[in-house]
Amino acid sequence: MGSFSYGLSGASPTSQGQPVCIPGLPEGDINGHIISSVGAIGHVLITLDLADQRPPLFIKKDRLRYLELLEAGRK
Repeated sequence: MGSFSYGLSGASPTSQGQPVCIPGLPEGDINGHIISSVGAIGHVLITLDLADQRPPLFIKKDRLRYLELLEAGRK
């Protein structure tokens, strides 16, 4: 799918006050894959009349794996 940007002239060079890319480069700041995945889930929930319920994108196992990777990086 690729990516695109919220901005008309490219990606924002900062996020939450921190640098995230080189200013002026034609790169995207939105991942089209996650938007389409979340959008598909949203449409299914609307169809099933469950639009007020959102399943988590990540589960406990994902969080634990992320923490393992952080800990491994400290060694």
